[in-house]
Amino acid sequence: MQDQTPEKLILKYLNREATEKEVEALYNWIERDPRNADVFEEYQHAYNENYGDEIVFDPAKGLETLNRKIDDLKAGHTFATSRRWWYGIAAGLVILTAALANFYFNTETGDRKPVYLVKQVPPGQKSTFRLSDGSVIRLNAGSSLRYPEVFSGNERRVVLSGEAFFDVASDENKPFVVVSKGLVTTVLGTSFNIRSYGENDKAAVIVASGKVKVENNIGGTVILLPEEQATFNRETKRITKSAVNLKRMLAWKDNTLWFENDPLVEVAEQLEKWYDVTISFKDKSVKNCLLTGKFRNENLTNVLKAIKISTGIRYERNNKQIIISGNGCK
Repeated sequence: MQDQTPEKLILKYLNREATEKEVEALYNWIERDPRNADVFEEYQHAYNENYGDEIVFDPAKGLETLNRKIDDLKAGHTFATSRRWWYGIAAGLVILTAALANFYFNTETGDRKPVYLVKQVPPGQKSTFRLSDGSVIRLNAGSSLRYPEVFSGNERRVVLSGEAFFDVASDENKPFVVVSKGLVTTVLGTSFNIRSYGENDKAAVIVASGKVKVENNIGGTVILLPEEQATFNRETKRITKSAVNLKRMLAWKDNTLWFENDPLVEVAEQLEKWYDVTISFKDKSVKNCLLTGKFRNENLTNVLKAIKISTGIRYERNNKQIIISGNGCK
């Protein structure tokens, strides 16, 4: 069942009044269910459409807009025909109530705070988009990126959950900073990949071009050059550096799954995100069976058949539920 919408928290976020803990709570809510991301986008659209260009919130204008939306709804719009109308009204109600209480704070501060956006990619999908500075981001399945609508200040800071490839536009005066769980990655203009899914014990930063500084949250630092990788162990808090096969590690960008002596349990994690399925193991003995192979734009059925032939495992599939079993590795 879909989580209850945290309307007040969304409002504080859109008004740029949320604390760091509140922002993290909102992101956790968005990531729990793809439907939550849809709801958030509707609220964000309704807010930006009506109030995004205002330095301060005008209660009279908000009330007028809200009444007009209600009148239009009565004239024939329904939830079934246009979900955006419903969320527009709901967002207007919440925005109006809280804004009236905080109006004098907004009028005293003439500086407009940055508007932050969240790009959420559910399992089974990928997305490529461009930031305001010209940087191009490729988000992998099951990932999200929080970023300002327009970069301001002396740095370009974004927050990543999951995996993404960054092709960063050069700006010597504004470093590009990616915050992921336990890591801070800083560049000026380069291309690199970060894999930092919250459920995994390890995160990795891989450099395709340029130079990258990677820091953990206890002071450890490494400098990476092209075809080098920093691996961060969240349990030990250690960062290690190693050389990598760049083509293999970035194959996901070209819709290619590339396995090279990878244990089946790790393969299953990738397949879950790639195809939006759930995989469980009936027999633990097959979890560490090793798989080598490349699959480009291949459907899940063919991938499972190839894994079966290669490793000797068996599998049962019921829609999005897959159970793997076997008596050891081939």
